[in-house]
Amino acid sequence: MEWLHFVGKLHPVIIHLPIGIFLFTYWLVLLSIKNPSKYTHTIGWGLQSSFYTAIVASILGYLRYLTEDYTAEVLNHMWMAITTTVFIGLLWFLYFKKVSNRLFNGSFTLVVICLTISSHLGAQLTHGKGYLKLPKKPTTVSIKKDSINLYTQVIHSILDKKCVSCHGNEKQEGGLILSSVEGILKGGESGLAIDFKNPNDSRLLYHLELPMDHDLRMPPKSRTQLTPIELELIKNWVLDGAKFEQTMAYQQIDRSQLELLEEFFPPELNPVSPPSHKDLEKILAHDFRVDQYSMNHHYVVVRYLGDSLSMDAFDALYKIRKNVIELNLNSVIIPPSAFEKFRNFKNLKKLHLNHTNIEDQDLASLDALPLQLVSLTNTRITQEGIHQLLKNQSLEKLFLWKTSITDEEKSNIQNNSVIDIDFGVAADFAEKQQVERPQMVSQQTLFVDSLAVSFLRPIESVDIKYTLHGQTPDSLSASYQDSLWIKESGTLKAKSFILGWLPSQTTEIDFRKVAHTITQYQLQSSPSGTYTNHSNLFDLELGSTSFTDGYWVGHHGDDLIVVFDAPEYPQFSHVSVSSMRSYGGWIMLPKSIKVYGLSRDGWQLLSELEIPQASEKFSQTQKEQFDIPIKPQDVEQYRIVVENLGVLPPWHDHAGESSWVFVDEIYLW
Repeated sequence: MEWLHFVGKLHPVIIHLPIGIFLFTYWLVLLSIKNPSKYTHTIGWGLQSSFYTAIVASILGYLRYLTEDYTAEVLNHMWMAITTTVFIGLLWFLYFKKVSNRLFNGSFTLVVICLTISSHLGAQLTHGKGYLKLPKKPTTVSIKKDSINLYTQVIHSILDKKCVSCHGNEKQEGGLILSSVEGILKGGESGLAIDFKNPNDSRLLYHLELPMDHDLRMPPKSRTQLTPIELELIKNWVLDGAKFEQTMAYQQIDRSQLELLEEFFPPELNPVSPPSHKDLEKILAHDFRVDQYSMNHHYVVVRYLGDSLSMDAFDALYKIRKNVIELNLNSVIIPPSAFEKFRNFKNLKKLHLNHTNIEDQDLASLDALPLQLVSLTNTRITQEGIHQLLKNQSLEKLFLWKTSITDEEKSNIQNNSVIDIDFGVAADFAEKQQVERPQMVSQQTLFVDSLAVSFLRPIESVDIKYTLHGQTPDSLSASYQDSLWIKESGTLKAKSFILGWLPSQTTEIDFRKVAHTITQYQLQSSPSGTYTNHSNLFDLELGSTSFTDGYWVGHHGDDLIVVFDAPEYPQFSHVSVSSMRSYGGWIMLPKSIKVYGLSRDGWQLLSELEIPQASEKFSQTQKEQFDIPIKPQDVEQYRIVVENLGVLPPWHDHAGESSWVFVDEIYLW
């Protein structure tokens, strides 16, 4: 019922009024000990107000107890609150009977103690029993190399921190318990939390992915939210079938999932003090790039951006050697005297020396380091030098592509080593493997003049071929070097090639050259919730399929209306609007998009696009880009109206509720 929902929202607001008024009155009583008549009127008013508001709060609390799923333990808080209310009334009675100050002050202190106990019990219901504990120093939990139980080691921990205070043994909002496997499988009043036949339609995911201001959003806006990584881990677990008992071998976990887990479980590392600001500034000045390795540690990942490393630059790096956990010197000429100093990088775990001038004798300085990965592709290293490196007990992975090691020596090394050694693909390898498709560094695809495009190159020997006019690239197509420039609208296609491997699948990216950058505009509608950053509408950066990524502007039940100045030299033929739809987020595509122009005759409709709507339930969140043809007119301003569907359609589970419309970009081309 609607009034019960109203009670649930009103109670947390009212409950704090008697507490605040009563404690303020107690403070006045303490101030008036030496002069009892100083605050007589104010103290009386405070006691009266405390009593009346406490009665209202007690009644609302009792109604909430009757209408929500609390366990018997909540009775302790409820009866303590009612008792405190009665005591406040008695205290007010004693005050107006003008009993002795000693009796009144002692009684007041007793009621303050009762109020404190009642408030503490209530806070435990809301925040959990450990809410007053000081935060513990983060403990590092290493991922075991043999296996991982995703539910017990990850999912259960997330639910316990972010969900169990409302869906646990003590409090069961909606009849749902998330503190146990049995509770999750049982579900709540609205149905099963996890739909094992259609995991994408699971109510657990539905509530977690709703807009922040939605009444059914979980956790509610007032509670600590899941981090993007925590949400992604839960989503992956549910979509994979929500397996509670399954234990996965470390090597079998998908790479993207493994990256999430490694960030969720920081590796076990020795504590180090942070590098000094002065030392960091010095190495940055020597053309190094420095990235923080983890929020939980003071380790850094360092890459040299130059071609030749001077000893001055290496000495600057040497100052922060205890903090360096990963070092990338690919394609760099390294001073021979620097190799000897590598032995003092005591925390170095990953070392990339591809395409460098390292020699066999230089590897001796690496045998005592805690290295887990060393990459020596395209170097003059021989079998003799590798034997020295294989003595390192911590080494797990070794890349030796295109070295001076013969095929016979490769076989001998692999047969006598437990380390994972990658020599590349042999010429007679029967079952060829496929190269991973190219990945663009930046996701920006809109530009005004030109756009520099860069691809990640995880393996130095990969040859990325590309075309700019829609053809599928082959081995004779142009090769990507360090970057390429896009100057016209079109489709870039790229494939990765490595000798002896199957070519990758094709990466296809549509680029669009924008006619004008819109800087002068006015949003005439009011975005909702946290989706109000209207500068995103004209920043030429498209958002992802997650409407919480910070790129989207959302309107709940209302149209998006924006006005911007007409370009001085109009040279465009289309207005484009990028939107999305999400069933779980109550987000529908626009009903229509209308373009108006302002001239001497006022606003006139220049172009309109009616958008077909879905006629049945859809599962995947989708982005859509709508192009509205338009002829540039002699106008002063343009107005874009992105019409909200208004309410969710009849086939939607929440038909009749206000729908959302989301837009992340509007541009002319």
